[in-house]
Amino acid sequence: MAVSSKMAVAAVLAALSHVAVAAAIGGVVSVEPPVQQLPSSWRVAGPAPADHLLELTFAVKQRGRKELEETLLRVSDPENEHEYGWHMTNFEVQMLTSPREEDIAAVEDFLRSHGLEPRWASSNGDFVKAVTSVEVAEKLLSATYSKVSHTSGQEVHRALSGYSLPPNVAAAVDFVYPTTHLPSLRQPLRSAVSKAEDSYNSPKNLRELYQVGSTEGKAASNKQAVTAFLEQGYTTDSLQAFWNKFCDGIKCGKGLPKLIGDATGGSPGTESMLDIETITGVAGNVESEFWGFSGRSHDNPENEPFMKWL
Repeated sequence: MAVSSKMAVAAVLAALSHVAVAAAIGGVVSVEPPVQQLPSSWRVAGPAPADHLLELTFAVKQRGRKELEETLLRVSDPENEHEYGWHMTNFEVQMLTSPREEDIAAVEDFLRSHGLEPRWASSNGDFVKAVTSVEVAEKLLSATYSKVSHTSGQEVHRALSGYSLPPNVAAAVDFVYPTTHLPSLRQPLRSAVSKAEDSYNSPKNLRELYQVGSTEGKAASNKQAVTAFLEQGYTTDSLQAFWNKFCDGIKCGKGLPKLIGDATGGSPGTESMLDIETITGVAGNVESEFWGFSGRSHDNPENEPFMKWL
């Protein structure tokens, strides 16, 4: 990290010691700690403008996650003759994992107490959003937002201070976004596999690693899908080239994936193609879908429109 970036981060953290003291006095508890060191490709570019708008997302704690995992394993086991292939519907998953009403109410009441209008970003209320300025967000989260710049030129606004919430709200959520976590930026797609090491995560090796072996899907209703955003495209040529190179002697997928959404073409994206290559490579004889969506979050162009898609 450059000396200037280290000094900038140190200055931010020093200033935030006052925030921590104020938070303790105000009866709040820490949800995520301060960022101690930025990745080398990021630097602090100054304080975030007070009037900059943020779309805050509160991830309200879900219930039933252990039961959901157990159900997933049962219906995905070809040896389970009675339950294999009987996947839960989206509605059933939403009902199983829905948060406690008291937790949703704690988040909504907290937002309204700061003059904000909460809205659900999911059908069961496990994600609650509110649009606000940096100035209000800093009071809301007992935090300080900074402008953080990437070597690619992209800028984001993050609470490098960490953030805190009243005890009842902190107990009701898993995290708030955007706060301490920086986005992963896309890298140029390599035109070809050039090193032997790149085959270590090949379909055959992944099947061996996860003890899939030669097992293939049997239920006709089996289906799997990947989603793509932020200009991450798909091409049939790239997928077939991957299959030709790595799927000799095994069945990858079940024919070409079905394309859904308004942005499934264009240039093949590194992340999106890796996703569709991996799931079709590991799960043989299972129908696949590629969901691609254009645009960015309406309220915060730094984000993908993922929550609105949900």
